[in-house]
Amino acid sequence: MTEGNNSHVLRGALLVLLSGVAYAPVAVFGKICVEEGMEVATLNVIRLVLGVAILAGFALARYRSGARMPRAALVLSLGFGALVWAVGGSFFFISLGMIDASLAYLLMYTYPAIVVIISILLGFEKFEWLKAVAVVLTLLGVAMVLRVGGLGNGNLLVGIAFVMGTTLFYSCYVIVCDRYLMDHSEMLVTF
Repeated sequence: MTEGNNSHVLRGALLVLLSGVAYAPVAVFGKICVEEGMEVATLNVIRLVLGVAILAGFALARYRSGARMPRAALVLSLGFGALVWAVGGSFFFISLGMIDASLAYLLMYTYPAIVVIISILLGFEKFEWLKAVAVVLTLLGVAMVLRVGGLGNGNLLVGIAFVMGTTLFYSCYVIVCDRYLMDHSEMLVTF
């Protein structure tokens, strides 16, 4: 790996870390807000405004003139992104009224396994044993956590269903972006 590649890898790793650190408080603050009676729609609007403001700052700092996206890709990106943001975000915040934030995050972050399963079923990726082992281990880990916590509470099951809805929406978003928007600027697709 060259020195230039090393700096890109390091920068990418730092951005992933920053993303995780920035996203982690969403469930904690979301749970507090839901318990205090804030409406899910209000939470989503606050999240959207903050996200757009932060991304706009990044976009302005790195703006490349002439970056354009074909109309069809723009409509797909905006439409599907808004759907995932509104419905997926709502499902996530609704789930926080029924389950712990830690369980919500655990379940939501099974999305890479869900992406692999859907991608293989739709023929977008080839079956590989290493991927299969990773998916099975992920699902077994989640099953062990759920088994220890118990599933007797009806609200718990509904909360799990809502957060898995979030996971499914996000998984589909990742697949759509990978299949149809990969050739476009990540900043444009994000917006």
